[in-house]
Amino acid sequence: MKKLESSNKIARKGSKIAKWFGAAVACLSALALGPGHAQAADSGQKTIAILPPGMTSPFYVQIVQGARKIAQEYGYKVIVEAPPAESDFNTQVSMMENLVSEHVSAIAVCPMDDKAIGTAILQANKAHIPVFIFNGLASTGAGNVTEYIGYNQREAAHKLAQFTVQILHGHGNIMILDGIPSYYNTERVGGYKEIIKNYPNIHIVEEQQADWLRSEGLSITMQALQAHPNIQLVYGASDEMDIGAAIAASQMHKHIYTIGIDGNPVTLQDIQSGLVTATIGTFPYQMGETVVEQMHKYFMGQSIPKFLETPTVLVTKSNLQAYESGKLWTTPKPSHEEIEM
Repeated sequence: MKKLESSNKIARKGSKIAKWFGAAVACLSALALGPGHAQAADSGQKTIAILPPGMTSPFYVQIVQGARKIAQEYGYKVIVEAPPAESDFNTQVSMMENLVSEHVSAIAVCPMDDKAIGTAILQANKAHIPVFIFNGLASTGAGNVTEYIGYNQREAAHKLAQFTVQILHGHGNIMILDGIPSYYNTERVGGYKEIIKNYPNIHIVEEQQADWLRSEGLSITMQALQAHPNIQLVYGASDEMDIGAAIAASQMHKHIYTIGIDGNPVTLQDIQSGLVTATIGTFPYQMGETVVEQMHKYFMGQSIPKFLETPTVLVTKSNLQAYESGKLWTTPKPSHEEIEM
């Protein structure tokens, strides 16, 4: 990890020197050619676009913040666009198509519907604009994606399921809160159930769709706890749904375990206070940094893997500070051993 950080710092330093040198050349050119050529000489700045499926979740806010930080270091301009709701697939596609028509230098998108985004990827391919998929490792199956960057969603869910078995001592009643039907929900809920099914004394007594929303998680959990007062644990396929479940239990004065996926700052605060039991830390800020780092490598002509897996870690109160400080972050690794030159 120290070696990677050193390498990145050297790359950034070199980029800053190149940027300074380029600016000096631009100034000299402007003086030599006259005021009308100054803008043309400075038109080489790269513009990268980040397209989350929405900005209602703190997860995507963190990704954008991390991406902006590294982009600023490299001197890239950043455009961030997102639909008003994560279920608005068509708007995300339209936004990406518009960015293609604006001839941005690269696009990083987290598609909530991999089939819908296919047409936009094909348009980007025709325009020779590299496309990066973030927060997912599953192939879209349409067009050419330069790189997929994200964590293994199914393995992350396995960790939470194993934690469930541990804290329930192999028997109990649980509830699952699903997100909007998508690859993400399929992997997170499917992975969780893969482990739980091996423990016949753990029963899933309720499962409902809460659309990734805290408000839905709260109202659905309240109703479920009234219908099934013996629920001992709620697993939300995202932190926001899980926080809603924790608030519902607190308001009803019920002591249950609540677990989720994301590792957002607000979730960490709730773990510290004891409201939420645990989460899977997915390092969204560092993921955003990684996306721009990989774009930079591509621009520089370096080899990058087709699939780059970022780390995850189970976060409880015991290792909360270590996660918050970034000490638990590990170097992303190529997945599937596929390398793109």
